[in-house]
Amino acid sequence: MSLFKGVEDPLRNPEIEYGDYKLRISTSGAWIQSFEENGEDILAPFGVTEAGKDRGGLHVCFPQFGPETDKGRERKDQIPQHGFARDLEWRLSSVEDAEDGRVIRMKMPLREDWAKSVTKDAYPYDIDKSYPYDIDAELIYKLSGHGLEVRLVVSNRGSEPAP
Repeated sequence: MSLFKGVEDPLRNPEIEYGDYKLRISTSGAWIQSFEENGEDILAPFGVTEAGKDRGGLHVCFPQFGPETDKGRERKDQIPQHGFARDLEWRLSSVEDAEDGRVIRMKMPLREDWAKSVTKDAYPYDIDKSYPYDIDAELIYKLSGHGLEVRLVVSNRGSEPAP
């Protein structure tokens, strides 16, 4: 039995099913591409606008949700709105059965790999300057008979407090 039904590249776009639900994620930003119940989309379909903006689906917001609050800094030293985690290439760490569902686990690159993990060609931000904290992050997506549960687990690996 294949864990990845009908997916061209299961390591970059893992897909799981459980009961009436189906979930597809991209390692690019750990972005939920689609979430269906009984074949019907629950989320707006993922796509890219003519201006190059990603829309639809569901993405992680880290380390903050809103826009940068320190307007005195140059743009490249700021954190983008919704954070930078959605702009990184995440790593599929596992697809597994759970007692009451199916689980996909994705790991964010470590700090030393952030710059080379950015998924956008002309990225105007310097992540190392804008967020100089050493953290470890994992996204856990679980399908069960109740639907979808998404958890972001962040650990501080450094000695400085990380906001």
